[in-house]
Amino acid sequence: MNPNNALEDMMASMGISPDSLRQLLNDPSMTPGSYGPSGPLSSQSSFSRLEDDPDTVRQYFATIQGKIDQARRLGPGPAPAEDRSVLLEDLLGMRQGFESSHVGTLFLNTSLGTQRHFSTTPLSELTRISLSEMQVRRVHKGRYLLCKVVAPPSQVVAVQLGVEDPAGDLRVLSIYNYPGTRTSSKQVLDTIFPIGTILAVREPNMLTTSSDRNCIIRVDSPSDVVFIDPSDTILEGVRWKYPLSSVGNVPRTAAEWKELGNELFKHSQFFASAVAYTNGLELDPNAYLLRLNRAAAYLRLEFLSSALADARDVLSLDAISTDERAKALFRAAQAEYALRHYLDAIDLFEEFFSMRPQNDTGDWVARCRERIKESEAGEFDWVRMFKEGQVRGGKVEAAEYVGPMKVAPMPRRGGGRCVVTAKAVKAGELILVSKAFAASFPDDMPYHTQKMTMNAITKSVDSPSLAELVSQVILKVIGNPELAPLVYDLYAGPSYPTPTYYPPLDTPSPPALQNLRVYGADVDTERIENICTYNVFTPLELGTAKSARLITPPLSHRASGLYLLPSLFNHSCHGSATWYNFKDVIVIRAARDLDEGEELTVSYTGAETHFSRKPVLEKHRITCRCILCSTDRIDGEAACRRREEIVSQLNSSFQHLGLSIADAQDRIRDANGTYSRSQCPLQRATGLAYHELAMAFMQKAQMEKDANVILQAIAAEFNALESYGFLVIDRTIGPAPRIGTSLPLGVTITPFITDECCVSFALYIAGFFHSIKDTARAAGWFDATLWLNDMCVGGGQKLFAIRYKPLLDHLKLSEHGAPPNMPTRKDESKQNHTKSDSNEEGSSGDGWSDDSDEAIPDWLGPPKEKLRDLQRQLWGGVAYGCGYLYCPERTHRLDSKPAKFQCAKCRGQRYCSPACQKAHWSIHKQQCKSYLSSGVDAVRLRLRMARFMELWASFPEHVADFTLDITEIPLSDRGKHVSLHFDDAATLEKWISIFAKQQQIESSKVIGLTVFYPVEAKRRIKAAADRSAEHRYWVNRKAHKEWLEFQRECQQWDMDPEIIRLFPPQSIVFGVTGVLLGISCIINPEDGRQTNLLYPFKIEESVSPKQARRKPFRIGPNAPTDGGSGDCGMQ
Repeated sequence: MNPNNALEDMMASMGISPDSLRQLLNDPSMTPGSYGPSGPLSSQSSFSRLEDDPDTVRQYFATIQGKIDQARRLGPGPAPAEDRSVLLEDLLGMRQGFESSHVGTLFLNTSLGTQRHFSTTPLSELTRISLSEMQVRRVHKGRYLLCKVVAPPSQVVAVQLGVEDPAGDLRVLSIYNYPGTRTSSKQVLDTIFPIGTILAVREPNMLTTSSDRNCIIRVDSPSDVVFIDPSDTILEGVRWKYPLSSVGNVPRTAAEWKELGNELFKHSQFFASAVAYTNGLELDPNAYLLRLNRAAAYLRLEFLSSALADARDVLSLDAISTDERAKALFRAAQAEYALRHYLDAIDLFEEFFSMRPQNDTGDWVARCRERIKESEAGEFDWVRMFKEGQVRGGKVEAAEYVGPMKVAPMPRRGGGRCVVTAKAVKAGELILVSKAFAASFPDDMPYHTQKMTMNAITKSVDSPSLAELVSQVILKVIGNPELAPLVYDLYAGPSYPTPTYYPPLDTPSPPALQNLRVYGADVDTERIENICTYNVFTPLELGTAKSARLITPPLSHRASGLYLLPSLFNHSCHGSATWYNFKDVIVIRAARDLDEGEELTVSYTGAETHFSRKPVLEKHRITCRCILCSTDRIDGEAACRRREEIVSQLNSSFQHLGLSIADAQDRIRDANGTYSRSQCPLQRATGLAYHELAMAFMQKAQMEKDANVILQAIAAEFNALESYGFLVIDRTIGPAPRIGTSLPLGVTITPFITDECCVSFALYIAGFFHSIKDTARAAGWFDATLWLNDMCVGGGQKLFAIRYKPLLDHLKLSEHGAPPNMPTRKDESKQNHTKSDSNEEGSSGDGWSDDSDEAIPDWLGPPKEKLRDLQRQLWGGVAYGCGYLYCPERTHRLDSKPAKFQCAKCRGQRYCSPACQKAHWSIHKQQCKSYLSSGVDAVRLRLRMARFMELWASFPEHVADFTLDITEIPLSDRGKHVSLHFDDAATLEKWISIFAKQQQIESSKVIGLTVFYPVEAKRRIKAAADRSAEHRYWVNRKAHKEWLEFQRECQQWDMDPEIIRLFPPQSIVFGVTGVLLGISCIINPEDGRQTNLLYPFKIEESVSPKQARRKPFRIGPNAPTDGGSGDCGMQ
């Protein structure tokens, strides 16, 4: 395919003529648009065509870069001559085209990220230059151009002005990014740039057009355009060759400017109306009504400090009427409210009410008090915010809330900043609520305008809303110069210094904006474009949950938002925090339990696989080595692309009747096949396929009226949840008794990614149980649904009932969330299972009461009853069985009497006799030292083992089956070592073969420090503790030496995040405590041969203080005591 022809075809589909395309490709200085009376355009098809044709996009940027390089080689040169009368004719034609462009659809192409010049030199320090002196392809540093507008302005992307200098030379002045002109009319342009306006352009940049027969003066920063008052001293001695005989219908009095400003205000042209009021004030500074009206315009523009200054200036006057004073009070109060000065706003609102009791301001006072409550306590009316976010073009009222988080420097990662927890937080806890500094939504785009944004920073097509966002940020920086440092302090890419402080260092605050054409600070548009590109959020608006699908909107329909504090969160594909939006309000919650000082990260992209996430992460210069990306790389690009196809097909299948049972089962096999090499802990494609299978079963059940098929649908949804990394505790269905009375999900284990699909899966399970009148299980699964919803979104049951009403109705559940006649539970009971490691008095750290008569609580049930019984035995054996593997009494099993003695040093290991302890001492002595150094008591070790049993139950089916062959799993204090004992060599050899195919990482040093091998290694047999052992070794001594040196330099290496960057092992996940788990598998008890496998999973547990540690609880009537005596250090 010819790239040039493809580009012409693509542009033609958008209404852009070949001539305009050639001008665009051949002119790096301009971003022209083609307009005409075309019909409405489907921008989605145009954008999708571009996204699917990367060769065309690459050719576009290569052509642009070629022209830039050519201009650089040519260097500055003389400007081509212009015929004044011809150019004036062209300018009038451009004006006529601009006026006709509002009939039909206007097609625009904008670009971001190309080199932009802006001046930092005050006008007083520059010297004047004439048009005849200027050269093309040159920025005239140290000079300014004095010129006058002589033709009516027009606009396509930039504002086009015909300007002449005092000598009478005429050129086109193109001003980009000028505020108030984004969706302007001729009345707006005539108000801002009336004919006769005198301008000074700081350090002008002259460029040739594509034909090289014409040239323009390009201005990228609005602050480079200075409006000159006719009385300014800069005009002393200046004589114009062509004095204007008429300046058109321009207001000449303050009253006329006020009338024009009011008319523009009614048409929502607030910037132009503020310009009109300002022009009137320049004629009559005492016309305070103009100032009062300008305050109203400033409020709409969100120029808050300026609005407050204008309103307070009016309030300072004595000779104003009561009505005028009331208006000024109300506008000042609104400004204080928007500035988040809620107490000051209350005082002003109450004063306004005292003057106008008939105007009830109670609603505004209530709003202020609600904002105070939100900002201080983090208590939000989520239902109201959700409803406000559903209104097209509406705004969401919310205060800024900063929860248990703080910004910290990252000197060990080469600089920059990160966000960490200020205290320990629970999963689902509110971290931050923040309003966008600026945001652009597709609904805000003019209906008659279609835009395409080409981003030179990322070399890609970008959302049209990103270009709109840049315009809004420029406007807000101009109107709120005191906020400019907060914006410029955000990361702007590798070409700019990396910011290291937050908030930025104190700088003198500029005064409030008084004249819209006199800026308090220079505007660096190139930096703003970079900041928006690198920090943009695509708001994930919280909507009505109609299904388990989460479909990314097309590029042309994506919103863009710039947030200040949220932009400081770093990326992780399985972030420790989740985020979503109510319109432009972002909400960030903890995705799992976190200790104090742990980094809070969010995912920058929701793409399905590493290969789709990679382009987004490369933009941020991120090479991700998380468990998700690592396993995707192991699976390979072909498998990942196939997985993405499966997810896309599953999403599209929901739009019609769905798949048949056979097709869904085939889709499950296909999805499983894409994970075959890595065994990724999160298998979203498989989960969606299982959900589709559940839907197919339900369709069959409805047709055949067969309740047994519904049970198959429930089992499929169980598998869907487990594919997402959740632990399904209670898998019982049918007549079998339900396990326990608590949540059927394992709440102490958080999946890698919190996805709202899981909420729908659990809700379907509750609905399915309700349809077969199993109200007890339906209640349990509905409680699990609410817990998952609190983890993902929060907002409580009221918000849940509104968002999930379509699905609740479909499943015949009541709108309040609980099915009719369903038993409900107390919130306190639910909290006991959603908060792990609680230190509250009267509760244990692991979620069950001290007076339990059972060894394992009911909620610790595994997927299979056989496995559940075995795990009870295993846990009991670990906690109270004999630690000596070759104990003649075999008391490490629970079916025998528990061991009565324990080690006097660590008080963790138990034995049935001193002889067993002595025989085991050569192995246990290193474990004992580790116990003593950890400060963790024996009881806590036993409870931790229970946690691991729950973890094993959450593994995929083949790993769960693996545990059926285990007879004992002792655990060291820090979770670095677990011994899995087998009765014969054949059993373990089978599992070694399985794990070897999955390319598991192996570790050495079975007892003591765990060592990881990021590189391939050789094998050999070595004598250790009177046994033969199979180990992996380093490929060479240098690599081993480097690792040992690193260990010596970093005493807490296993808790140090630096290890991830310096020595990234494959498929390893660091838990909350930074502990890595090694698993040692004893092949045969007779000869003691062993191999060492490492299975990557997280340990999420914080150490309880001594006063919160619980007493030992009883296994049963034969629970051992801590008494006894004996030799060999036992008691």
